[in-house]
Amino acid sequence: MNKVTLIGNLTADAEIRTLPKDGSKVANLRLATNESWIDKQSGERKTRADFHRIVTYAQALIEAVIQPYCKKGKQVAVEGSLRTRKWTDPSGQDKWVTEVIIGPRGTLQLLGGAKPPAAESIDESEPMPAPASGALGEDVPW
Repeated sequence: MNKVTLIGNLTADAEIRTLPKDGSKVANLRLATNESWIDKQSGERKTRADFHRIVTYAQALIEAVIQPYCKKGKQVAVEGSLRTRKWTDPSGQDKWVTEVIIGPRGTLQLLGGAKPPAAESIDESEPMPAPASGALGEDVPW
């Protein structure tokens, strides 16, 4: 089973792009999750932040929730699957990136405030197109 759930804060406004092939939209989000614990040896509080890339092609989710509400600092809960893909940077080096994909069975919930009226009724049963080579952006990594 490939399933991941994250709760964190967006580190930038959502990046929405239109794919040239068919005019559909893709949304890229950057999410920071934090972990804190008490160090057993020193007794002091320690924290660590991890950063995650979130991608979705779900048009209804992009238009009704992500585009108007996913701004830097907003707390969100994301459920999706992990996908690692390979891409080539401008210098010809092969790179790999792991992303959380919000597909047909995934969710994105806004936390820490009022929910938009449309967020409760979004149908995410629409199929998710397979990404074309480099379709998620030539400027990867962000």
